[in-house]
Amino acid sequence: MPRKSRWDREYGWLSNVWEELAAAEAVHGAFAEVVMRPTAARCTFSVEIRMVRPETERGAAGWSYSTRARYPTADNTEFLAWLWSRCDRFADEAALSDQVQESRPTE
Repeated sequence: MPRKSRWDREYGWLSNVWEELAAAEAVHGAFAEVVMRPTAARCTFSVEIRMVRPETERGAAGWSYSTRARYPTADNTEFLAWLWSRCDRFADEAALSDQVQESRPTE
């Protein structure tokens, strides 16, 4: 079986990132975004993944969660593979955060 091309690998990782974020949006009824900014260190970026659910007119409480990490890391992973692993972890962390938010008593 021929080896996947670099484009095919990158497209696969990008597809996985999209699926993670789309699933998290559907589960939490929130908007997800990825923000990438350069840091003071050359060729190093701060990548933040955010999820925001605004308050609704029916009185449902708003909620937000975010996580931030620097890239590249010491493990020398391709960017999209690293981003997918961060999104996968983010989806789990966001679910826990949303459960905590929902379990808080309203005032």
